[in-house]
Amino acid sequence: MILVAAGLPGRFAENCEQLLASLGASGAEPVTSFNADSLSALGAALLERDTGAGMVVTRQPTADLAALLKAKSRPFLIALEPPQDCVAALMADHGLSFLEAVRSTANSCAALFAVLGHPGALVLRQGQTWRDIAQALAAHYHLTLPLDEITRLADRIAQRDSPAVSLHYESPADGLGGLGADALLPSLLESALGPAEAWLDDGELREVVWHRDLFLSGDNPAGPPPPTIDVTGHGRCLFYGPYIRLPPGNWSCALLLGCAADTVGLEFAAEIFAGAVLSRAAFTVTEAGFFEIEFSCSLAGDRPVEIRLFNTKAAFEGHIALVRASLRPHPALRIPVKLG
Repeated sequence: MILVAAGLPGRFAENCEQLLASLGASGAEPVTSFNADSLSALGAALLERDTGAGMVVTRQPTADLAALLKAKSRPFLIALEPPQDCVAALMADHGLSFLEAVRSTANSCAALFAVLGHPGALVLRQGQTWRDIAQALAAHYHLTLPLDEITRLADRIAQRDSPAVSLHYESPADGLGGLGADALLPSLLESALGPAEAWLDDGELREVVWHRDLFLSGDNPAGPPPPTIDVTGHGRCLFYGPYIRLPPGNWSCALLLGCAADTVGLEFAAEIFAGAVLSRAAFTVTEAGFFEIEFSCSLAGDRPVEIRLFNTKAAFEGHIALVRASLRPHPALRIPVKLG
């Protein structure tokens, strides 16, 4: 027996999986759980197992694993909870930094959105009673257990609330002499995860905004780009990232930049990369101030999105600021065409 469970990376999903494993093992051999986000990882894990009962746990299912679940119509659960709670759990339980936890949670939201409508999916949400959840799991996975046994196992689930971790975040300030981008910065947590939570609630994609600190500095990959980037020197990548997945579809990207007067005349290029360069926009700065560079792409599969900005030629001076990247979904339009 192989059980399949998916969920956001928080305590609620872990509890659901613990309950499912207990239900599956009741009166039989123990259920061994293992993580597998892709078809190749699943195959490797199955070859390494020597027990008859197992539970596949996935937080970011890839397209090939999602396609297999759909094709086989296997029963599986999707455990959903507030993404902010997942950020706190990843920090408290798994030692991730705030920015790492936000990226991981955002990736999971996009991956699970792609399987919400698949046959065989049982969507569980935080707030349901454990007895109701246990009965729903037993019915969904066709586990024939007495009602009192289901109730007993449900009552054994540890009630773990969201960890008490501060999610307050302050971006490094630009300070005196900066370009003034601080006043334009979005809320990092809400702009990255709020829309994703809405996707999972109602199944409709919305604009997501990535704060500059989710990106990485081209000059210092260990951290985000500084509030003001000095472009002096050879042509190079100034920033890149944030390596966050988006659901497949047509998307536009509006990159909000601030340019100082000493960048006028400099040439730049922005790219969207997801396994290959999907879109590229080259531009020359004609005046100082804040402006958006907008370009579109079509995303397929499950590769994380990387946005890059290059200064294409060497510069004797120049200062630029990344503020945010706004990603907007564009539904395909059917346009009637008259023939003849």
